[in-house]
Amino acid sequence: MAQSGLDENGNVTIGLHYTYWFTYKLVAAGDLVVLYTKAGTDSEKALTTGKKAHFFYWGHSSAIWDQPDRAAVLLNAPTWEHKSVKALLTRD
Repeated sequence: MAQSGLDENGNVTIGLHYTYWFTYKLVAAGDLVVLYTKAGTDSEKALTTGKKAHFFYWGHSSAIWDQPDRAAVLLNAPTWEHKSVKALLTRD
């Protein structure tokens, strides 16, 4: 999840203000996922529909959605690559 800006036409910009990386957790189709920006402990709750609600907490001490030119962007990255700074600076 990332908080991005909006341009004058209401389009999402490439500038990111905050990011949240969800911990790995199996979530079934139809489950509810809730991300609170406040501090708390991740948890889940059974729903009357037979599905689950999964609660995640970002850990901010103040509001981050208090500006009208912000947008929530949910990214799906099932695979990715990473390198350390040292590896990036080393030429092979």
